[in-house]
Amino acid sequence: MIVIGRKPKDITGKRYGRLIAKQRTDRKDGNCYIWICHCDCGNTIEVSINRLEHGDIKSCGCLLHEFIDVTGNIYGNLKAMSYAGNKNRRSLWNCLCECGKSCVVSYGDLVSGNTQSCGCKKSETMRSMYVAKTNVSKLLNPKLRATNTSGVTGVSYNKSRNRWEAEITFQGKRYRLGRYKEKEEAVKARRRAEEELHGKFIKWYKHCKKGLDNNEQ
Repeated sequence: MIVIGRKPKDITGKRYGRLIAKQRTDRKDGNCYIWICHCDCGNTIEVSINRLEHGDIKSCGCLLHEFIDVTGNIYGNLKAMSYAGNKNRRSLWNCLCECGKSCVVSYGDLVSGNTQSCGCKKSETMRSMYVAKTNVSKLLNPKLRATNTSGVTGVSYNKSRNRWEAEITFQGKRYRLGRYKEKEEAVKARRRAEEELHGKFIKWYKHCKKGLDNNEQ
């Protein structure tokens, strides 16, 4: 008894992305025949029918190297100078920052505004936040840490000592304000320290800033 095998599928002329199937070869990749395909860019590539129909391959590889030319465009402090290749399907650009440094940034990060400098802009912002070793923005807009369970910054419960503890950090120094049986006492100690340390500093900072603003007008 002769068993007639299943007739190979004919995909001649069928398009898969940029590829058009031209001719089936006698070779196989596993159980799938390999096809000669012509790409829109002019190149020829051999691909198994399985990879074509599953969309694994859509070009001879030219798609990975395509990019939108943004040479000379300005993005924040960066100027796109030249194409730097493709990595993980992301086109990269050699950029020159206003500060004089060079860096490589993806096209997506440039046009979205996620990256606007070589890093110097972020550094300047961080420096501007600190005055006399103090993060002014944190003092003006205090926020509780996610790990805080007392509801008050600088106040925590010490289970081993069965006491509430208060502390405060200012200009890089940590001050322990004591242990208390009642939470309210620890909170009061923290508030007193805030008024003494943070309060005076904020008044000084606002006074200085007001003077600088007036001079600029």
